[in-house]
Amino acid sequence: RAVDFLRRVDRALGAALKLNPAPLILVAAEPTASTFRRLSRNPARLAGTVKGNHLTTPADQLVELIRPVLEDYLKSRGREALDH
Repeated sequence: RAVDFLRRVDRALGAALKLNPAPLILVAAEPTASTFRRLSRNPARLAGTVKGNHLTTPADQLVELIRPVLEDYLKSRGREALDH
């Protein structure tokens, strides 16, 4: 079942994020993206989402899709740090 698979992915991500607490960019089509966000136990690490099915997107193009999402996240974190 898809939900069980997403839970297993989230558990594995949780373990990986403990070792390397980097921001996570979710790349997924709907309804997978919203289901994963709803089920995730790691929402604080989720920096943003690139929507769509990118199974065959070349890595260099995927980087270009991810870059603005990551930049927005890092800017928002910087603003939060300045506010505190």
